[in-house]
Amino acid sequence: MNNIIAFISYAVINTFTPGPNNIMSMSISSRYGFRKSLEFNLGVAAGFTGLMLICGLCFSGLEKILPAINGIMKILGAIYILYLALTILKSSNKNKKNENNDGTFIKAVLLQFINPKGVIFSITAVSTFIIPVYHSGSMLLLFSLAMAALAFISTCCWGIFGSAFNKFMAKHQKIINIMMALTLVYCAASLFI
Repeated sequence: MNNIIAFISYAVINTFTPGPNNIMSMSISSRYGFRKSLEFNLGVAAGFTGLMLICGLCFSGLEKILPAINGIMKILGAIYILYLALTILKSSNKNKKNENNDGTFIKAVLLQFINPKGVIFSITAVSTFIIPVYHSGSMLLLFSLAMAALAFISTCCWGIFGSAFNKFMAKHQKIINIMMALTLVYCAASLFI
C-alpha cells in the first residue's frame, strides 16, 4: 500500500464517528445491555464484509454507474435513517422486559447495504486504497475482514458506552432518545448537504 497511514486514518475516523451503526449499537445496549447488542454488532461486521467484497468485485461496473447509485443510496439511506430516528424516539423502558431485542443480526446485515456512510466508505476504500495496489481476491478478502473487525470494535465501543451509562440514560431516557434521534436526523440531512 502506498500510503498505509492515510488508509488507517481514513478507516478509523469513518468507523468510529457517529453513524447509524454506532448510534443503534449504543441505543440497543442502553436498553437491553451490552450482551444483547452483540447480535447487532456481529450483523454489522458480517454485512460490512459482504459490502466490501461486493464493492471490490463489482468496482469497475460501479465506477460507471456510481452517480446514479449515489443518488438512490442517499434517498434510501436517508429514509431508513429517519425510520431509525423515529424508532428510537418512540422507544421507552416501560415495557423493557416484554420488548423484543430489535438488534437482530439480519437487520444489521441489511442495514449495511442501505447505510450511505458504509457504502461510500466501502467504495472509497476499495477504489482508492485496495484495488489500485492489490489485485488479488485474497487481499480483497483480507482487507474486507480487517474492516469488518474494525466496524465490530467500533460498534462494541459505542455499545459499551450505552451499557455503562444505562442507569443515567434510563433516568433521562426521553432527552437521550430525542438527542439520538436528532443525531440520526442530522446524519440523514447531511447526505444532501
